[in-house]
Amino acid sequence: MGTDSQGAAIGTYFLFAAGTSTVDGSTGKVLASNDGGINWRLMPDGGFAPHNLGEIYIQVAGPNDTPVPFTNASTPIEIQAMIQPMNTLDTSTDITIDGSATFELVYL
Repeated sequence: MGTDSQGAAIGTYFLFAAGTSTVDGSTGKVLASNDGGINWRLMPDGGFAPHNLGEIYIQVAGPNDTPVPFTNASTPIEIQAMIQPMNTLDTSTDITIDGSATFELVYL
């Protein structure tokens, strides 16, 4: 999210699947894998961690907690920012919050 004028990190952020996900018209859920898609776990809060490089997230519908083919999927995304305590930052000047996230589509 950037740094203050002294170079201190100002915080971090997380992305969440907010609201109802849909997969081919059915209610969806979010799964994650940190081993290239060999094993999957349910993400009950729908949280994406942008700093978990290499982690794969997928939406699925139905009773199984494993990926299934789909044509259309949609998830509202919410950003939650967490700022360092004010006494750890240089607040003598404006602090610009800056960040980005890239979504990559992986075909399994």
